[in-house]
Amino acid sequence: MARDTQFSFPQAGLQPADGIDCGAYTANEYKAMYIAYMRSGGMIRTGAGLPGLPATPPYPDVGVFYAVPDRLAVTSSGAALISIATGAYICDGAFGYADTAIVDTAVTIPAGLANSRIDRVVIRQNYTAADYTSVNVPALVVPANTARLCVISGAEAVGPAAPTLTQDQDRLTYWDIPLYQYEIIHTTGVISDEVDQRDWVDAEIKRTWIPPLIGYNSTGAAELDLAVFIAGNPPTRGPFILLADATLSLAYGRSVVPDDFISGLTTTGVLLTAADGDAYVTNEARLGACSASFASHLDFTGYSAIAVTSNTILTLNCIQELSATSAAKDDFITATFYRDGTDVLDTIGDSMYFLGWDIEYLGWGRK
Repeated sequence: MARDTQFSFPQAGLQPADGIDCGAYTANEYKAMYIAYMRSGGMIRTGAGLPGLPATPPYPDVGVFYAVPDRLAVTSSGAALISIATGAYICDGAFGYADTAIVDTAVTIPAGLANSRIDRVVIRQNYTAADYTSVNVPALVVPANTARLCVISGAEAVGPAAPTLTQDQDRLTYWDIPLYQYEIIHTTGVISDEVDQRDWVDAEIKRTWIPPLIGYNSTGAAELDLAVFIAGNPPTRGPFILLADATLSLAYGRSVVPDDFISGLTTTGVLLTAADGDAYVTNEARLGACSASFASHLDFTGYSAIAVTSNTILTLNCIQELSATSAAKDDFITATFYRDGTDVLDTIGDSMYFLGWDIEYLGWGRK
């Protein structure tokens, strides 16, 4: 019995006696379910072709499980050898894992080559009836109807380009998700310029926002109120902190490290300006736990004279992206941003507004 245009599973019983949505269920239907769980997009197809698989998923690269140790990391000893660590993945709806590391697998350099090339280490889902053998890494084979680690090789060239991934929407050939790429130097056989291209099944880059809570004018010893309206075209509403000209003006904010944090906190201060010139500004952030010495907390600070290019409209300027190497979920973030308008490098001659801090990090879960 054919599936209806609506479908739910698993249901108790078997087709056709127990109902149209009962089993048995196909591998394609389960793969479509896994793709939906990973929020990779696509609709289940119930018509002709390959029923059960998404037709055109907008986010086809699912990727590697961050939570599974070693995460299929690719390394090289520098010679024509690569190693691939253990890990687990979802590739076009198929779950897979490698529980034994691949150590020092040889990468072939054909004799007589005049140029270098770029290879890609990928997970390849093989939908064909024949095995696929990596052209220049023959030890890595993808049998028919499996997903496995393999290498796809680029063309030798001056300024070589990375080979194109195959993601066959009809599932007649291959479906690749990238892990790493590297360049192999034809004269020495040395592998260099490794680029990590992994995407995470269970994590992704996330963002949050710290607004300024209060400001302070060090020159006039006056507390700065939050600005709630800025005239402009169109008018812009706050809350913002006014960082005045010819004075030392500071903005303060605070937050906690997000509960879904994994690693890589980055802060970027955001200014709103309406004048030409250079602003001498500082962006600071500090991470640490309650009851710990403030001096022992992790600092990340940047100083800069930044150029502001427009005096005809209010212009957003993202200032000094700062990265912290570590943090804990119970840590606090204390942030300070200030403009030293008295410095000779500050030439704007007008006030500006500080909007807050954009926080970026690797976090658990996919949106």
